[in-house]
Amino acid sequence: MKRLFLLIVSIFLTMGMILLPSLTGTGLGSLVARAWLTFGLLVFAGYYLSFLEEEKRMRWLRNRTAKH
Repeated sequence: MKRLFLLIVSIFLTMGMILLPSLTGTGLGSLVARAWLTFGLLVFAGYYLSFLEEEKRMRWLRNRTAKH
C-alpha cells in the first residue's frame, strides 16, 4: 500500500511540475509552482520515510522469527 501511495504522489508531483509555470519566473504562477514542489516533496519524503521504517521493521521481524 505504501508503494502505491509513493507512486501516486510521484505522478501528481510530476504532473504538477509539467503543468505549472517555471520556477524561475516571477509572479503568482511561480509562487504556486514553488509551493507545489515544496508540498509534493514533503509528502513524498514523508511516505518514503514511512515506507523505509516499515521495511526495516518487517526485516527485523523476519530475522527475529528466523532465529527462533
